[in-house]
Amino acid sequence: MLVVVLSRITLQAVGLGQSVNLAELASIKSLKCVFPMAAVGSWSPDGSQPPRIKTEGVLRLEIDSIDTQGGSAQIAGTSRSAFVVARLAAWSLHFLETDETGSLNVTTVFAQRGLTGKLRAVHSRASYVPVELPGVTVDASASQYYGECDAAR
Repeated sequence: MLVVVLSRITLQAVGLGQSVNLAELASIKSLKCVFPMAAVGSWSPDGSQPPRIKTEGVLRLEIDSIDTQGGSAQIAGTSRSAFVVARLAAWSLHFLETDETGSLNVTTVFAQRGLTGKLRAVHSRASYVPVELPGVTVDASASQYYGECDAAR
Protein backbone atom coordinates (compact mmCIF):
# COMPACT_ATOMS: atom_id res chain seq x y z
CA MET A 1 0.00 0.00 0.00
CA LEU A 2 1.31 3.43 -0.99
CA VAL A 3 0.47 6.39 1.20
CA VAL A 4 1.10 9.89 -0.07
CA VAL A 5 1.13 12.76 2.38
CA LEU A 6 0.82 16.24 0.98
CA SER A 7 1.63 19.19 3.15
CA ARG A 8 2.24 22.85 2.71
CA ILE A 9 5.32 24.21 4.42
CA THR A 10 6.03 27.91 4.30
CA LEU A 11 9.52 29.06 3.41
CA GLN A 12 9.67 31.11 6.60
CA ALA A 13 9.26 27.96 8.69
CA VAL A 14 11.85 25.69 7.14
CA GLY A 15 15.28 27.22 6.55
CA LEU A 16 17.08 23.89 6.81
CA GLY A 17 20.82 24.22 6.33
CA GLN A 18 20.67 28.00 6.11
CA SER A 19 23.17 29.91 8.23
CA VAL A 20 21.75 33.39 7.62
CA ASN A 21 18.12 34.20 8.40
CA LEU A 22 15.87 36.02 5.96
CA ALA A 23 15.95 39.30 7.89
CA GLU A 24 19.76 39.31 7.75
CA LEU A 25 19.74 38.61 4.01
CA ALA A 26 17.18 41.37 3.41
CA SER A 27 19.24 43.88 5.41
CA ILE A 28 22.41 43.58 3.31
CA LYS A 29 23.37 46.97 1.85
CA SER A 30 26.66 46.07 0.10
CA LEU A 31 28.68 43.05 -0.98
CA LYS A 32 32.29 42.45 -1.97
CA CYS A 33 32.48 39.22 -3.91
CA VAL A 34 35.40 37.12 -5.13
CA PHE A 35 34.92 34.27 -7.62
CA PRO A 36 38.14 32.23 -8.04
CA MET A 37 36.71 29.40 -10.16
CA ALA A 38 34.51 29.18 -13.26
CA ALA A 39 33.01 26.74 -15.75
CA VAL A 40 32.91 28.17 -19.29
CA GLY A 41 31.06 26.77 -22.28
CA SER A 42 30.95 27.96 -25.88
CA TRP A 43 30.07 26.92 -29.38
CA SER A 44 32.33 26.65 -32.39
CA PRO A 45 31.67 26.24 -36.13
CA ASP A 46 31.97 22.48 -35.49
CA GLY A 47 29.32 22.46 -32.76
CA SER A 48 29.34 22.86 -29.01
CA GLN A 49 32.54 22.30 -27.07
CA PRO A 50 32.86 20.67 -23.66
CA PRO A 51 32.94 23.16 -20.79
CA ARG A 52 36.32 24.31 -19.49
CA ILE A 53 37.12 24.81 -15.83
CA LYS A 54 39.01 28.03 -15.15
CA THR A 55 41.01 28.55 -11.97
CA GLU A 56 43.34 31.26 -13.25
CA GLY A 57 42.17 34.82 -12.94
CA VAL A 58 39.68 35.98 -10.39
CA LEU A 59 36.39 37.80 -10.94
CA ARG A 60 35.74 40.52 -8.35
CA LEU A 61 32.39 42.29 -7.98
CA GLU A 62 31.23 45.04 -5.67
CA ILE A 63 27.52 45.52 -5.20
CA ASP A 64 26.40 48.68 -3.39
CA SER A 65 23.21 50.60 -2.64
CA ILE A 66 21.27 47.34 -2.31
CA ASP A 67 17.56 48.05 -1.79
CA THR A 68 15.65 44.76 -1.54
CA GLN A 69 12.35 46.59 -1.02
CA GLY A 70 12.77 48.83 -4.07
CA GLY A 71 14.45 46.10 -6.13
CA SER A 72 17.63 47.95 -7.11
CA ALA A 73 21.38 47.97 -6.58
CA GLN A 74 24.57 49.20 -8.23
CA ILE A 75 27.23 46.75 -9.37
CA ALA A 76 30.85 47.31 -10.41
CA GLY A 77 33.34 44.81 -11.72
CA THR A 78 31.57 43.29 -14.71
CA SER A 79 32.08 45.34 -17.85
CA ARG A 80 31.19 48.64 -16.21
CA SER A 81 29.36 50.14 -13.27
CA ALA A 82 25.62 49.68 -13.70
CA PHE A 83 22.29 49.85 -11.93
CA VAL A 84 20.77 46.39 -11.67
CA VAL A 85 17.60 44.68 -10.53
CA ALA A 86 17.85 43.26 -7.00
CA ARG A 87 15.44 40.50 -5.97
CA LEU A 88 15.18 38.76 -2.62
CA ALA A 89 13.55 35.36 -3.16
CA ALA A 90 13.38 32.73 -0.41
CA TRP A 91 16.99 32.20 0.75
CA SER A 92 18.67 33.87 -2.22
CA LEU A 93 19.49 37.46 -3.12
CA HIS A 94 19.64 37.87 -6.91
CA PHE A 95 21.11 40.68 -9.03
CA LEU A 96 20.12 40.85 -12.70
CA GLU A 97 22.10 42.91 -15.21
CA THR A 98 21.72 43.32 -18.95
CA ASP A 99 23.94 45.54 -21.06
CA GLU A 100 23.92 47.26 -24.43
CA THR A 101 25.49 44.20 -26.11
CA GLY A 102 22.60 41.97 -25.03
CA SER A 103 24.68 40.10 -22.45
CA LEU A 104 22.98 38.85 -19.30
CA ASN A 105 24.72 38.63 -15.92
CA VAL A 106 23.03 37.15 -12.86
CA THR A 107 24.69 37.11 -9.46
CA THR A 108 23.07 35.05 -6.71
CA VAL A 109 24.10 35.28 -3.06
CA PHE A 110 22.85 32.42 -0.90
CA ALA A 111 21.83 32.57 2.77
CA GLN A 112 24.58 30.08 3.55
CA ARG A 113 28.05 30.70 4.86
CA GLY A 114 31.09 28.87 3.53
CA LEU A 115 34.06 27.69 5.59
CA THR A 116 35.49 31.23 5.67
CA GLY A 117 32.26 32.65 7.14
CA LYS A 118 31.45 34.55 3.94
CA LEU A 119 28.21 34.05 2.01
CA ARG A 120 28.33 31.56 -0.85
CA ALA A 121 27.61 33.03 -4.27
CA VAL A 122 27.47 32.25 -7.98
CA HIS A 123 27.77 34.61 -10.96
CA SER A 124 26.40 33.51 -14.35
CA ARG A 125 27.02 35.13 -17.74
CA ALA A 126 25.52 34.61 -21.17
CA SER A 127 26.96 36.65 -24.01
CA TYR A 128 27.29 36.96 -27.73
CA VAL A 129 28.82 39.92 -29.52
CA PRO A 130 29.16 39.23 -33.25
CA VAL A 131 32.41 40.64 -34.57
CA GLU A 132 33.65 40.27 -38.12
CA LEU A 133 37.42 40.49 -38.28
CA PRO A 134 39.77 38.61 -40.59
CA GLY A 135 40.79 35.37 -38.89
CA VAL A 136 38.65 35.99 -35.80
CA THR A 137 35.55 34.01 -34.96
CA VAL A 138 33.40 35.11 -32.05
CA ASP A 139 31.04 32.54 -30.61
CA ALA A 140 28.27 32.77 -28.04
CA SER A 141 29.45 31.77 -24.58
CA ALA A 142 28.07 30.97 -21.17
CA SER A 143 29.97 30.88 -17.90
CA GLN A 144 29.32 30.33 -14.25
CA TYR A 145 31.66 31.58 -11.52
CA TYR A 146 31.75 30.19 -7.98
CA GLY A 147 32.83 32.15 -4.92
CA GLU A 148 31.92 34.02 -1.77
CA CYS A 149 30.87 37.51 -0.69
CA ASP A 150 31.53 39.71 2.34
CA ALA A 151 28.32 41.44 3.36
CA ALA A 152 27.82 44.81 5.05
CA ARG A 153 24.56 45.96 6.59
